[in-house]
Amino acid sequence: TLWRVVRDASLRDLPNRHAISTIVQINLGSQFSLKRMLQGRHAFLSIPLGCLFVVLFASYWVRAAEISSCRFAFSEHPKCSEDSARFLTKDEAFVKDRPEYVQINNLLLIDYIWGMIVTLTTVGYGDFVAVTYLGRVVSGLVAISGIVTSATLTSSLAKAMAWTPQEHTALLLLERDKAQRLLFTMAARRIQDWYRRRCCRGALKRPLWRRLLWRGEVQRRRFRAALKTVQGHAEDAYGVEGHVDLLLSRSAQIGSAVELLLEHHDGGGSSSGAPLSPAEVRSRSIEKPSETFRFTLATGHNGGTKDWASVPKAGEKGMLHSMSVEGLLQKSTQDVRGSRERAQKQLLQCRCACALMSFFSVLCGIVSNKRSWEAAPEGDIDIDTIKAVDLVLCCTALFLVFQSHRILATQHILAVHLVVNTPLHSSWSACVQRVLRRPAFWVEAVITILHLPPTVTFDVAAAVDNGPDSRNYIVYRSENLMSVLSMLKIYQLWPILREFVFWDLPKRHFVGRMTQVNLGCTFALKRLLNSSFAVLYVGMLWFFWMMVFGLVFRNVELTACLYPSMRAPDGSLINPACAEESAFMWKQQGREVRKVNDYTMFTSIWAVFVTSSTVGYGDHIPTTELGRCVMTLVATAGIMAAGLLTATIILELQWTPTEQSVLLMLERQKARRQMRNMAAKLIGTCWMRRMRRLDGLRNDPEYAHNIKKKFRQVLELSKSDTEKLGGVGRKIATVSKRTRDSRDALKK
Repeated sequence: TLWRVVRDASLRDLPNRHAISTIVQINLGSQFSLKRMLQGRHAFLSIPLGCLFVVLFASYWVRAAEISSCRFAFSEHPKCSEDSARFLTKDEAFVKDRPEYVQINNLLLIDYIWGMIVTLTTVGYGDFVAVTYLGRVVSGLVAISGIVTSATLTSSLAKAMAWTPQEHTALLLLERDKAQRLLFTMAARRIQDWYRRRCCRGALKRPLWRRLLWRGEVQRRRFRAALKTVQGHAEDAYGVEGHVDLLLSRSAQIGSAVELLLEHHDGGGSSSGAPLSPAEVRSRSIEKPSETFRFTLATGHNGGTKDWASVPKAGEKGMLHSMSVEGLLQKSTQDVRGSRERAQKQLLQCRCACALMSFFSVLCGIVSNKRSWEAAPEGDIDIDTIKAVDLVLCCTALFLVFQSHRILATQHILAVHLVVNTPLHSSWSACVQRVLRRPAFWVEAVITILHLPPTVTFDVAAAVDNGPDSRNYIVYRSENLMSVLSMLKIYQLWPILREFVFWDLPKRHFVGRMTQVNLGCTFALKRLLNSSFAVLYVGMLWFFWMMVFGLVFRNVELTACLYPSMRAPDGSLINPACAEESAFMWKQQGREVRKVNDYTMFTSIWAVFVTSSTVGYGDHIPTTELGRCVMTLVATAGIMAAGLLTATIILELQWTPTEQSVLLMLERQKARRQMRNMAAKLIGTCWMRRMRRLDGLRNDPEYAHNIKKKFRQVLELSKSDTEKLGGVGRKIATVSKRTRDSRDALKK
């Protein structure tokens, strides 16, 4: 019943699905709904919700299966007096040496939820083990569900990393503009070198660092590649989907023109009997522009549109230079905007300064936390000084965050003015009002201002129920918790990384507005993961968040009751919660363990690495609830990183269209060489058979048949046309070029 509700909810925005399914005779049921939920961004919401449901459902079943009624006081069953009902093994000596094999009833549902999370993520610390047959069956099904979830997540990540047709078009346009700029730079450098050699006759040499970095052959290859990219037609930026769309429209145009000519040839033409003029042919066979790849350009209040197919070639003053943003700006916006490049530079400077302030703020939190372990924070001069420095850094970072959002608000106001020609309100007060209305600013402001003011310190005691009369007490220092929360400030690194990804694409704002593609975080992430260094980027990301989660896991696993600073000069404990016996002797999975602070930084990083790689040796197990939450995030991030790495390697090992064409051309040359040898072998075999000198296998008629069959295959491959050696994308581009030439010929 629940699945039916989920299925209908996923298809609720398709009102005519029943009529369409009847027409095309396809079942739009559970399978279709599941595929739709696992496509794109929906997968990153559907998969966690499905995992949560599996964990909650399985934990309830395992809890019911693992509890034995013989351990209850009211049980009077005769089997409960046997050793097999009290111990997990019948070896009494072994049980005496290993008391953990004594069967107990753990009634805490949270422990079973943790056990199912460990099973689902395939970590397997070993702290939770199913002992009953039903519990093992349910745990096995959960483990299989975890493997299926990992495979599904990998597939979803691979599909999410693929470029959409519009994004691919925008990327090709940006790469074309980048190649044009690179071409100008390299051409100017070559002219300078030629002039230096001609005028100075070799007397003036280039600096040593330029001679080492020049690498003439590599630079010449880059120059040829950039020249080839720039000299292409504007329609080359469409990609496969765009070329197919153009083929449909042009085939319809050519077909209508041919029908018109045939009608005129059969006597059904004009009444005057005169031949059709080119204008009449064009008027009756006009090509319909592509609707999928029709980009809107702002021209005023009416918002006129312009088809991208009408963009001039690179030889006609450059594709992007002919439609640059500067050419569309009005004089009234020059004093407000200045230059987009200057605004981007100011924004990057603010982001870098804010990230630097946040980094030092995180360091201050870590140092003050480390200091609070050794000395009491109340009245400590060193800790208060560190907190004062942290306060100044947080206020400076908050001001820089406001400046960054003000620059973004100014750019947005200008972009709206250029697109729809609204009144330009770019005063300082208008920008401030727009910044204060943005939820993103308030979220960043709250995260940036996280700090502990000077002379402010407190303890937080938490108790976890482990039964009717049992609790585990843990005490956290405020400096400890604030050092964990301040790790959220590392988000400041992402805007800098995003600008680094886009640093060689200065025309991205114009191209994004023209192609109606959001060149933001998603586009930057796809560009990173589709580059040749994607494996290196994933590895660096994995190492970075291992360091971060290692620090967080260490802080949440340490209890302040074991700090030297928690004891008064007379040896008594300052916090009353630490005086409880359960603050040192904890009960985990129904058994008593002694709580110790034995996590060093290296040990924490090792525990995070073992968990993220889903190995789970069991030497370091989280004992606190916050520690379990952190390790759950670590295991989830590890599965996503493994899936991302797998998807990246799959994309990296695929042949590009150029590589595929080169490979097929090499195969053709190889077939031409083999053809001579096989022809000689075939002639020799026929001659030997005619002379009746064959013996053994060569006397078999099937032997000669196989030689002839292989010879025909090699002969067909050696005679292949060059155009047939390309991939699907290259063949579609070739057909699109031919239809374009045919259309131009019809117009003439």
